[in-house]
Amino acid sequence: MSSAGRSNAINIAERLGLPNVVVDNARELHGTSSAEINEVIEDMEKLKQKVDEHIHEARHHLRLGRELYKNLVISEGRIREDGISQRYRKIQEISEAVGLARSILHKRVRQRRASPTSNLAASKPENDNTRIMTSVSNS
Repeated sequence: MSSAGRSNAINIAERLGLPNVVVDNARELHGTSSAEINEVIEDMEKLKQKVDEHIHEARHHLRLGRELYKNLVISEGRIREDGISQRYRKIQEISEAVGLARSILHKRVRQRRASPTSNLAASKPENDNTRIMTSVSNS
């Protein structure tokens, strides 16, 4: 029964001749229980508001977490790709240096075979070594 219904029931009981002591006692109890019920309802409304705030905050943090995770996955992919790219460039640099060194060695072998006692052959390797080092460092 609603609060208005209880109050009306007390008024009807009074008109029907119920003793004043009983009617007054009923009005006191109805007022007390009504105040207690209102207090409980207010507490529940405050609690619901806090729960709604926590849900809103949790959804916000969940969105942030998902965005951070997405950025982390993207960053990991970029780091992986960069590492692969760097390894590939180093392999190319090393291959080029190996090719240049092989070419220089073949040239030296040909020079030595052509003139094993020549001073030109002895001084030339210094220039070739410098060329190798310059080529590798420029890569």
